[in-house]
Amino acid sequence: MATINSDTYTLQTASIETSQVPNNYRLGKPVVMYTAKIACGASFDAATDTANLFIVPAGMLPVPELSSVTCDDFGKTFTVNIGTSDDADCYAVGISLADAGTVAFSGGAQAIAPVATTEATTVIATVATIDTPTTGADATVKMAFVKI
Repeated sequence: MATINSDTYTLQTASIETSQVPNNYRLGKPVVMYTAKIACGASFDAATDTANLFIVPAGMLPVPELSSVTCDDFGKTFTVNIGTSDDADCYAVGISLADAGTVAFSGGAQAIAPVATTEATTVIATVATIDTPTTGADATVKMAFVKI
């Protein structure tokens, strides 16, 4: 039987100083949760429409496994990407808002390899696909970060 150690286990058992932990390491850091509410409406009901969600300061590392969207039924087909103006789907790709519920972030490049912000960064939602939108439906985007 083979046993492997995760990066977290290795760092925990190494008894190293916090200052020696790599920048992308999140163990023991306080989590900051950003929350934004958006609604399907005249300015957010067509493919490529965007919604500015919040501004994250420099030095914040995303925690995609703690990030999600909770929504009403937005319509027959309604998917969004979460990212920045430089990379519209870096945090999440194809989040379906078609049915009411909570959907975890997935698919974005930073879901696998998170990268800290180097400057104040506006996080956006971009409509990817849409069919028969439900005007007035609400969604709450929750995104977790740690300060590095």
